[in-house]
Amino acid sequence: MMRNCSILANYDGRLVCSAPEVTPIEGNWRTNRTVAILHFATARQATSYLQSEPLVKQPDFMDGMDVCIVQAKGYPPRGKDLFVLADVNVYDTRRFAEEYVPQTAEIKNNGQVFVSAACHNPINHRGTWRPSLIILNQWGSEADYYSFYNSADYQPLKELRQRITNSNVISIMHKYE
Repeated sequence: MMRNCSILANYDGRLVCSAPEVTPIEGNWRTNRTVAILHFATARQATSYLQSEPLVKQPDFMDGMDVCIVQAKGYPPRGKDLFVLADVNVYDTRRFAEEYVPQTAEIKNNGQVFVSAACHNPINHRGTWRPSLIILNQWGSEADYYSFYNSADYQPLKELRQRITNSNVISIMHKYE
């Protein structure tokens, strides 16, 4: 797919991150699945690109590739090389929205995390993956992320999230070229 960067550029798209393997943090995620994060100004541009990309249209491309379109908050900044992607199925939306999100955001902001996306019901373009909520954060390093994830402040919130959601969480380390 990335060999056809001219097609990507025709739709004002940019490759943000691509990694042939991911590191599972929680839940079940196939570790040998390539993850690519592309940025487009609009969902329409993303859809047009995916409809025009010859490799994406092949039925057997990337072992049954799943593609979802998630609205981002902007182009991610350089220097935040660790992407943490969470596929979250929320069982108790009230507690998630009122207890988990605000307190977690406060802790994350102290770690200067960049929240790239938090999207309910992303557009499924291809495949069987049907996430109900995608959260994509960027961290300066694995050490920064695990300092947050294992912190005493986050432990009660992590336990709350694990009770009221089913989450698949992975990290993707990106090296800019």
